[in-house]
Amino acid sequence: DYRGSGLGQLKAHEFNYYIDNLSPIPPLDLLVAARAILILGHTLILFLAFLYARQLIGFWPAVVGFLFIAFDPFHLALTRVLHLDGLLSNLVLLSVLAFSSYLNRRRWFDLLVSGLAAGAGWLTKSPALFLGPIVALLSLIFIFRELIKTKGVLPFFRKGWQAVQPVLLWFLIGVVLFVAIWPAMWKIPDESVSAIFTKAETYAEEGHRSPIFFNGEVIESGQMGIEYFHFYPLTYLWRSTPIVLLGLLLALLAGIKRWEPFNQKSVQVTLWGLLLIVCVYTFGMSLGAKKFDRYLLPIYPPLDIIAGIGWVAFANWLLVRLKNKFTSQLVVLLPALTLAGAITIQATGLLNTFPYYFSYYNPLMGGSQKAQQVMQIGWGEGLDEAGRYMNTKTSAAGLHVLSWYSPGCFSYFFKGDSRYLGFEGKPDRSYRDSFFASDYAVIYFHQWQRQMIPDWMLEYLSTRTPEYTVWINGIEYVRIYKID
Repeated sequence: DYRGSGLGQLKAHEFNYYIDNLSPIPPLDLLVAARAILILGHTLILFLAFLYARQLIGFWPAVVGFLFIAFDPFHLALTRVLHLDGLLSNLVLLSVLAFSSYLNRRRWFDLLVSGLAAGAGWLTKSPALFLGPIVALLSLIFIFRELIKTKGVLPFFRKGWQAVQPVLLWFLIGVVLFVAIWPAMWKIPDESVSAIFTKAETYAEEGHRSPIFFNGEVIESGQMGIEYFHFYPLTYLWRSTPIVLLGLLLALLAGIKRWEPFNQKSVQVTLWGLLLIVCVYTFGMSLGAKKFDRYLLPIYPPLDIIAGIGWVAFANWLLVRLKNKFTSQLVVLLPALTLAGAITIQATGLLNTFPYYFSYYNPLMGGSQKAQQVMQIGWGEGLDEAGRYMNTKTSAAGLHVLSWYSPGCFSYFFKGDSRYLGFEGKPDRSYRDSFFASDYAVIYFHQWQRQMIPDWMLEYLSTRTPEYTVWINGIEYVRIYKID
């Protein structure tokens, strides 16, 4: 549950090795402090985004939409770990909402906030570069009606410049922050920028270095090209919630029928911005050969907000219908209870998986039981329980235990000697000797799901009953075997 770097360009295994072997601070203390800082950052960014949403779509749509975000299992899971996808997603949301506010009210402060959020996003992860076309398209859509009505060449170009000017300034603000905060840009700007695009191109072309499990198939090469165009839409359905999906259908109906608040100009501008995030990110991520469900996290908050607007629009429609039929003042309670019920159901689905929110899978798709046949399972959740169990052993500190996440999730809790279980690049004989010289092996779900266990080990383990197992939300995440 503690994967990810969160410290510049450190990879997960490098970071884990550092905190396990070089840092004088206990690993859990360091991780808790780092995650607390990151969570405070998420809270501040989302609070600013809420303030903009309240101005653009109204108080209640913003409240419902952001409560959906707060109780979104996948978004919450990724913003609680020391990882960057959650930070990227929230910065993208803030940047687009602030830019939408600028288009609606023409306040230069909003453009400044949007540009700063974009610059921070570029510093976080390279997919934030998609903000460029999103903002440019949003600006063009906003001014399109005025452009087509303009008569004469000079007024046409003047209106066109009004669309281009804020985008250029927005880009300049983001670049200034990007350069100011990243010291490498002061010394080797060409190499630094080149490294970003080179790494992004590598990920897009080469895919993952180890096998990937998706839709009942183990993809040995780790490459998921354009033929897997359905990967992200399908994983979104699995990671989303019934309430959000129903809210999106209500939003579609309300938009067609022009229910309140879909008839407001500021709401329409905001919807264009949110939909551009969804479309541009989904399209861009689908082109790459390296695909993980977390890469699409930036579309989750926008869709949660759109679903919130859909539920409020339905409540408004319901209120009007009831007032036309009944005179009692109590009719306002039913729309209010409808919204409260939607929020409660959204929160209930989340709380059922506390504190392992990664284990949530949409019940409309079959829940956790069916997800094991489709989705790649496991972020390290359950290994804390495995570590605590091993600590109950006599002389636990002297035990030698093999684990996939070592150093990592397991070693942070286990007080004995934890060794890496991976066999990549090791001679088979050497790996066998290391395996049988250990006391226990902690096998994690995605090792057998992705077929990342040697045949001889599978044969050995198949003859033995796990001494201890960890089940979370109907999924057997961990098996602990005694090695004889």
